[in-house]
Amino acid sequence: GVGPYIKQLMSDLKSILEPYTARNIHSSKNTKLKTFIDICGPFHVTHLIYISRKKLGKEGVDSMALPNLHIIRAPRGPTLTFKITSYCLKKDIQNITRRMVNPSFYQQPPLLVLSGFGTSSDGVPAPDHARLVCSSFQNMFPKLDISKLKIRGIHRVLLVSREMQENE
Repeated sequence: GVGPYIKQLMSDLKSILEPYTARNIHSSKNTKLKTFIDICGPFHVTHLIYISRKKLGKEGVDSMALPNLHIIRAPRGPTLTFKITSYCLKKDIQNITRRMVNPSFYQQPPLLVLSGFGTSSDGVPAPDHARLVCSSFQNMFPKLDISKLKIRGIHRVLLVSREMQENE
C-alpha cells in the first residue's frame, strides 16, 4: 500500500478537483488501472489521477520510494508523472489557519493559476514538456469567461508552479 498519509493526500487531491471528481470511487489492491481506463468512455471521464509508490528491496522503514503523481489523459494519453518530494495535508493547513471552509466552495471549480510555464525572463520559450503539462492542467478545468468572472465568486485557487532547471 501507499500508506495512510498518501491516502489522505489522495483524498485531499479529490477535494481540490471538486466538483469534477468521482469522490466515492476507491480502489483495492486487486484493482487494475486498465479497469479504470475501460470505464472512462461510458462515464465521460477525461483524466485519471492516482498516486503510486514502489517498494525498494527489503521490507523496513526505508523500503519505500518517494510517491509519484500520475495524470492520465483518457483513453489514449499522454501520461504525466511527477515525483512528490514534499506535501502538506488539508488538515495541517486548517490547523494553521483555524478557519472552517464552507462546503459550498467546492461546488465551483478552483481558479487554475499556472506559473513558470510560459516564456522565461530572458525570452526563451518553454520546452515542449512544459507546454504539455500546461495544456494538460488547462484541459482538466472549464475555460473561464473573463467578462463574466466575479472575483467575489472565487473561493479556491489551484497553483501549479514550475521551477526552472539549470539545464533548460
